[in-house]
Amino acid sequence: MSIYGTDYPEPYDPGPENDPTETPAERAKRLFPRLDWDALWADDDEEEWIHDPLLPARRSVVIYSAPKVGKSLLMLEMAVAISRGEAFLDYTGRQVRVLYVDFENDPRGDVRSRLQAMGYVPADLEGLDYLSYPSMAGLDTERGALELIEAVKAYGSEVVIVDTVSRAVDGKENENDTYLAMYRHTGLALKRAGVAIIRLDHSGKDETKGQRGASAKSGDVDAVWRLTRVTEDRFRLDCTDTRFSLTTKSLLLHRHVTPRLHHSVIVSGAVSDFTAKVVALVALLDSNGIPVAANRETVRDFAKGRGVKVSGAVIQEVVKVRKGSESPELLPSSPPSGLPPDLLNSPQEFTPLTDPPKHPDLSTDHLNSGARVQQSSPAHGTTELLGSSINTAQESSPVQPCGICHDRKAPKGRGICSMCDADQASKRVKAAS
Repeated sequence: MSIYGTDYPEPYDPGPENDPTETPAERAKRLFPRLDWDALWADDDEEEWIHDPLLPARRSVVIYSAPKVGKSLLMLEMAVAISRGEAFLDYTGRQVRVLYVDFENDPRGDVRSRLQAMGYVPADLEGLDYLSYPSMAGLDTERGALELIEAVKAYGSEVVIVDTVSRAVDGKENENDTYLAMYRHTGLALKRAGVAIIRLDHSGKDETKGQRGASAKSGDVDAVWRLTRVTEDRFRLDCTDTRFSLTTKSLLLHRHVTPRLHHSVIVSGAVSDFTAKVVALVALLDSNGIPVAANRETVRDFAKGRGVKVSGAVIQEVVKVRKGSESPELLPSSPPSGLPPDLLNSPQEFTPLTDPPKHPDLSTDHLNSGARVQQSSPAHGTTELLGSSINTAQESSPVQPCGICHDRKAPKGRGICSMCDADQASKRVKAAS
C-alpha cells in the first residue's frame, strides 16, 4: 500500500460529482469510508517507530526549548540519520525520506556548516529534502496545507519537520484558532497520508509551563518533548505529554564538537544532573586558580562574572567538595537531603545571563574537511558514560598536571583534577557494592 493509502481518497478531492451512475449513498461512502474492523483486528502489529522514543510512524510530535539551546541542531542530526537508516541516540530504524521545512536557519551559515561539522558531504544527503525559506502559505490555511501535501507527494516523504511552527502559520501565535485551523487543514491531511510530523517550537519565559503562545498548540499532537540545557555540553529531553504508551520518557544527552559534531545518550544514573553541575563548576574554579578555600560569596561572584547563574544548592556543594578535596569524598548523585524533590525540574542552574561567554562556533569549517570522518569516537547514536563530558574553558592559572590522568590540570596542593576525583569516588562506590 502506498504511504498515502488506498482506504482514503486524496485530501480535498471530492471525486467525480456528476457521475450519473453513482447514488448519493455510494458517493457518501466513497468520500467517507468507514473503518474495516476485520482488517483492523487482523493487523495486530504494535506501534511502528521511525525513532524510538521520539517519533512513531504517522504521528505528530512537538519538540520545544528556549531559544538557542540547539533543537534545530539536534533535529538536523536526526533528519540525516533517519534519512540514511543510521543510528541516532541509540536507535536504528528503517530508512525514510525526510522533508525539512525550514523558516529560520540560514542555509550557508547554519545548515551547511553544521552538516560539515557532522562530517557529511552532499552525497550523504540524498534522502533529505530541505526546503529553505519556502514561499509556502501558512499551514493554518487550506492553501498552505495543499502546498505542503503536494511537496510531500513530489518528494515521497514519510516524515516532515517544521522549523519553527510559529513562523509557519499566518494567524496569531497567541490565538487558539490559529492552531485549531492548522490541525483541521494540515494535521488531518498528513494523518490521512500516513506522514509523521515533528514541529519545533519555543518555550515561554518559564520553560516548565510549556510552549509559548496558545494552549491549543499541544492539543492536537501525540507527544510533547522539552529540550533543556544542563551544562554547556549536557542536555535533557523530557516527554511532558503523550497519548500513546511510552517506556522511555527522559533522555540525557552529551553534545560532542570534536572530532565531529554529534549527540550521544548518557547512561541513566551514570552521573546525575546535580552532580554534573557541581563537577562543571568545580572544574571551572580549579582551571582559573580560585583557591580551594573560597567561600560561597567568592564562588557566586566568580560564576556571575563568567556569565552563569548558579543556585545556592550547587554553590553549597561546590564549596564543600573543594574544601574537602585533600581527603576526597564522594560527590552526591542527587541534591543534598532537605532540598525539595523537584530540584532537578526547577529552572536550570546554568542559565546564560545578559552577556554570556561566547560558545564554540559550530559553523566553522575547521571541524571537518572532505569526506565523512572515520574515527575512534562514539559512532552516531551510541551510548556512553559521562566520564570526560564536562568541557570547561581553560585559562592560565597556578595549576599543575593531574597526577592520575596527566592531561587535565589540578590546583597546586591537590595533585588531582576534579574529574579524576569524581571518577575515583565512583570506582570506590562500585567496589563497595
